[in-house]
Amino acid sequence: MNTPRPADRQCHRFSAPLSGGRLPVWLCLASLLPLWLASSPAASAEVDLQVTDQPIQVAQPIWLELTVTAAAGAKINFPEPGEALGDFEVLQVRDIDDIPLAEDPQRRRWTRRFQIESLLAGPRRVPPLEVTVVATGGGDKTTLRTDPVTITVTSVLEERTDPTQFRDIDTVVDPPPTPPEANLRWLWWAGGLAAGVAVMAAAAVVWMRRTRRRWPTEWAVEQLSELESATERAEWEPDAALARMSEILETLAQRRAVQDDASDTSDATQPATGPAKTTEVTSFAEWIQHAASAGQVDAARTERVREALRTSDQARFAGRNLSREQTAAILRSVREWIVAQREAT
Repeated sequence: MNTPRPADRQCHRFSAPLSGGRLPVWLCLASLLPLWLASSPAASAEVDLQVTDQPIQVAQPIWLELTVTAAAGAKINFPEPGEALGDFEVLQVRDIDDIPLAEDPQRRRWTRRFQIESLLAGPRRVPPLEVTVVATGGGDKTTLRTDPVTITVTSVLEERTDPTQFRDIDTVVDPPPTPPEANLRWLWWAGGLAAGVAVMAAAAVVWMRRTRRRWPTEWAVEQLSELESATERAEWEPDAALARMSEILETLAQRRAVQDDASDTSDATQPATGPAKTTEVTSFAEWIQHAASAGQVDAARTERVREALRTSDQARFAGRNLSREQTAAILRSVREWIVAQREAT
């Protein structure tokens, strides 16, 4: 008597009498194919679509985050960014790729952020977005699809009157004659008010000229301090906190460059009375190099902030895992360097 093989015993569960025999082995294997596909790396991927803030007002930019979680080594194909996303205009697109998950090192997170706005009020719709996930080595391919999202856009005009509701029109009433003394008194009041407004405007201009170069750094220090505290309270993940720090430093460098251009008020028709402006700082790294060359910040503090930025790049782009304490220390080093440079100038 022949002993049934393991494969035959396994397939016997799915077999049925058919012309005096059992179903062929290939039909049993075909029935197991959906289970194998469900356990593949591409099939285990997940997609999520989040809106940072709503409801919003007309022309108010917001961020739309499309996040994909998949196995390490997978290839993610996001939808191509265009000028519009449904009823919204796309202002800019940013990607955060291949971030390891703290709870599962074998899985990664990919995020595409859309900054969008709408110039029309009412419920506005973001259509479903499709993302293709390809397993390691170009194997299995899975297409993920988000649900449509409706965002409420409100008008900046609140409690507008109903144009269909009319009020009765009163009869014409002649105003009483104004005595000459009242006209003269009104002229004195108007002249005094105009003089006061002129003085306040001049004071505001002087104050802005004195403080405009310090405002970007004060804004950056405040943002970094709040981000550091939020990271220590576990309100921000380390990778998200480092990405936010990079945005703050990029904005700071851009605002400082704009102020440098605005502060150059020399007349091009007059001969130069000093050395020409040759330093153009357009990034935070160039700012560090310029401050070190000018001796504005001591060498030890400069080396600490450079090491902090190198560690941040390794965490964001090379997959290095950082604790919340290490992330908070990086934010602290960058913030202290900005404070030291601001005090030196």
